[in-house]
Amino acid sequence: MSEVQQDFWCSDELALQTLAFLPPPALRNCAQVSRAFNRIAVQSALDEHKIWNPQQSANLQLAPNPRDLDGLSALLLSIHVESLAHVNFDLMKVVSLPSALKSFHKMQRLVDRMASVRSVYVHWPSEAYCGRALSDKEFAAASKCVEEFLNIIITRGCKVLQLSGFNAFASKYKLKKNPAITVTLAAECPEPRPPVTEGLSLWGSARDYLTSRQAKATSDQPVLSDEANYERKSSRISLYGAAWVSITPSPTLSQVTKLTSFHAYSTNIFRPPFSQWTFSLLKESPVTLLTLCFKDLPNDELESKLILDRLAEAVPEVTSVYLDGARPGIVKDAVTWLGSFRQLKVLKIEPECFSAGANDDLDDMDLQALATLPHIRTLTSSSSFLCAYLSARQRTNAGALPRDMVDMIMRYMWTSSSKPAISGFIQDVERLHNAIVEASPEPGGRCFTLRINLRFNCFSDRAEALERLWNRFDTSLLLRLACDEEKMLQILNSESLPPGDLRNCAQVSRSFNRTAVQSVLDQYGIWNAQQSAYVQLADNPNDLDALSALLLSVHVKSLSYAAFDLKKMASLQSALKAFHKMQRLVDRMASLRTVYVNWPSEAYLDQPINDKMLAAAYKDVEIFLDTIVAKGCTTLQFGELNAFASKYRLKKNPAFASAEVVSALVDDISSVWGRARRHLSSRHTRGVSGASDPLSEESNYCWKPGLFSISTPTWISLTPSPKLSQVTKLAAFCTYSPSILRPPFSQWTFALLKAPPVTFITVSFQGVTDNVELKLILDRLAEAAPHATTIVIEDVRADFMKVAGPWLGCFQKLKDLRIEPKRPRGITDNFDDLGLHTLAHLPRLRTLTSSSPLLCSYLASCRSVDATSINSIGLIMGYMWTSSTRSAVSAFIKDVERFHDAIMEALPYPHVQRPEIRIKLRFDDFFYRAKQLERTWNHRNQLRGDDGNTSQFQQCFSPSNSRASYQLCLELHLSATANEIQQGDVDKELIAFCRIFPGLNKLWLRSPEPQVVAFDRRRQLAQERLNQLRTVCPDLTYGSVCRKKLA
Repeated sequence: MSEVQQDFWCSDELALQTLAFLPPPALRNCAQVSRAFNRIAVQSALDEHKIWNPQQSANLQLAPNPRDLDGLSALLLSIHVESLAHVNFDLMKVVSLPSALKSFHKMQRLVDRMASVRSVYVHWPSEAYCGRALSDKEFAAASKCVEEFLNIIITRGCKVLQLSGFNAFASKYKLKKNPAITVTLAAECPEPRPPVTEGLSLWGSARDYLTSRQAKATSDQPVLSDEANYERKSSRISLYGAAWVSITPSPTLSQVTKLTSFHAYSTNIFRPPFSQWTFSLLKESPVTLLTLCFKDLPNDELESKLILDRLAEAVPEVTSVYLDGARPGIVKDAVTWLGSFRQLKVLKIEPECFSAGANDDLDDMDLQALATLPHIRTLTSSSSFLCAYLSARQRTNAGALPRDMVDMIMRYMWTSSSKPAISGFIQDVERLHNAIVEASPEPGGRCFTLRINLRFNCFSDRAEALERLWNRFDTSLLLRLACDEEKMLQILNSESLPPGDLRNCAQVSRSFNRTAVQSVLDQYGIWNAQQSAYVQLADNPNDLDALSALLLSVHVKSLSYAAFDLKKMASLQSALKAFHKMQRLVDRMASLRTVYVNWPSEAYLDQPINDKMLAAAYKDVEIFLDTIVAKGCTTLQFGELNAFASKYRLKKNPAFASAEVVSALVDDISSVWGRARRHLSSRHTRGVSGASDPLSEESNYCWKPGLFSISTPTWISLTPSPKLSQVTKLAAFCTYSPSILRPPFSQWTFALLKAPPVTFITVSFQGVTDNVELKLILDRLAEAAPHATTIVIEDVRADFMKVAGPWLGCFQKLKDLRIEPKRPRGITDNFDDLGLHTLAHLPRLRTLTSSSPLLCSYLASCRSVDATSINSIGLIMGYMWTSSTRSAVSAFIKDVERFHDAIMEALPYPHVQRPEIRIKLRFDDFFYRAKQLERTWNHRNQLRGDDGNTSQFQQCFSPSNSRASYQLCLELHLSATANEIQQGDVDKELIAFCRIFPGLNKLWLRSPEPQVVAFDRRRQLAQERLNQLRTVCPDLTYGSVCRKKLA
């Protein structure tokens, strides 16, 4: 029998398959039988975690329960593994701090048993418990546990250390109000102090005394130390002041460390309590390679400079630096900081470090210190950064590149194989080639290799798409398209295949799927679904509309702009089925940027519906809206959502109005009516005290019972997802109907607006007639989004502005404001007595766009407050050009002249800084109105007065009659494309309108083309076009062609 057992266990594969069926306790027992059983049992446990050779590479994902037999527990059982070449400790699944500390104890035991450890990676994300309360005793014990583990890693001769996460204690420390680094900054950039008469300023002496005491208090600590710049936050559990707790290095650190490469994928390792250990390790170790990720670097400029200065002090002799990521705005400081490493040889900056507008950032970036580094051998980054470096090198040392330069590597992320993407890549390569030739004209000075490093999000798909593109291109003319795909589209469109056959074609192959789906989308004018998809849903869910075609596609994985229009829906049931399909489409997308939803429901607005069906309808719409936000939507737009408008109404005595009455009543004991009103108002307030606050839905609205309701109607509304504040990235919120601000949507809407970072709001109050409800909606908006910086108000009535004026004063961070009146003509006199003094007091208002009457009212309010209050505000007069008749032109001229006179009165002083005044014209039919205006100019004698003088419109904003100093800018929204404008196809039309403004300084022309490429957003107007326009506008200095953003 023993021989049979021996033969059985001689086969490791058979033994491993047998042990794979054993539970973890049985495997632990098997590992203790003998050395052979130990090796086989441990390997059986490691096979489940795909660890085939632990001594070479061990990727250990720690289980949330330390008692589970994960990869770490299996290695602790082994008696054969004595060294680790690369070990990865991943604590992503650990959801509590006690479990994490137990895991650190087990990790320390494993490393302590090893004879040597070469490379260690520790990933410790702790979002699940980083904010929970800790006593000082627990905090000190946790810090000690992590400290022992990190010290034992260095003791075992670790050469490569990689750390990520480590944000468990990020909320325990904060930067001091006056950190010691500010003393260094003040010494570097001293500010001149105003002269003070000796012996007369008591406050000046007190400030000097306090400053000297602070300097003495921090003189014993280094300027860049933790204690001099950080402080502990007081704990709720601790009865005494929070003690300083930090992770300290081992006393023998400098004797045992062999660390040569340090990779930090989080800046938390450079902040307390880890920073003292980290910087001591870097100072004592022979570190030559440094990898940094600045994505979570604090926004505080002082703390960012502190971390960068401490790094420069700790590793001044580093030779290789990799920047793996950065938050927007930090690369500019980081590049200047890199100039302090004089021994730097290898530098790699990932293209992801630069934001979408990296070209603008690179223009302002100071690369002089980096260009003077003498030992650069390898430089890796994006094409734009390499071009900027070569330009700085040319200014520093013209005609010579670094003599040690070996490789210049251009990094590029290949995400699309379309024609525009390939053209953009080719332009980047050519731009870099030209920059190299300009930096070193002599071929002998370019003794290095230019490499192009391509990475792919999906290599097989990109290669297949590129192969199809090459097959359609002629080898002699690279961008000449063949007829293969176009013929297939023509065949599918000409045959008028039924929806069933088109669905079958879409399931044949990936190429058939793309062609069949595009053939359906072509019928609805959707040429590039990933850039812009305007989806009009069919009333019959079985029809193959654009939404159904997108659901069939296997290629569309993200949507930049998606518009869902449900105006053809004739029943609520069809609308709910459409919402199901819309949710399926959005749920399949990897990302969304802009979403527009229009749901007018006049056809079934008054249809009877029972409470159960109504609750189900609310749930479907709620899930769809939550999915949009969860997919990272940054711009959300709503049209009409009035399907349930008749289900709710404002109460006769809403709590909002009662709260205002109570606060407004005056203590009048002699008045019997006054005492009665106070008593009734207080009783009503107590009656609605069960509601959350006076601005809530239940306190102000009531639900109408349905025809089929038997019991008392219950309150039903859309509730936001509990994770809404964690996943939302919404920055712009636009509603063109007040329905989304009323029940049942208002609870979801205002909860979404309260979650940051909403800064752009567009609202329209068309249809709101009750002033009490209007005031309620405005107050809820001010409470939900107090940090809004841009507000657009459409369809404004004069009586509404009397309420909105004080409301706009609540937004103290408001920078851009646009108010579009409902009827620009005919309400001129109504805007004269608005008294917009609250807008005049806004401290950060930068741009104000509205009609001429409202701007004049605003300027009058500014004149009553302070003449310099509009010093830095750009005033934009908006005007809708619907006629070029003599009366219409005269009316426009009067509005402009009234605006001009208001500016003259508001800026009577010549020393006031020149503001930028812009006139924005939009047209219902640009070419037709231009021809009308051109005929008017040809017959200008008809516009002369009786005295023979030219009409005023010929001298609008003429420099001869200007008494104030300002810049006049004209913005025209045209129906011509950018290429037509640049080629001069609309020169006559532009001259006809520009002749009205002889003092014009700047001209912006906006074409209706959707913005597809970020760097093609604005192009300068051709010089030939500028010369043509200067014949009527001699002061014109700048002209540009802009593409409209997607609506």
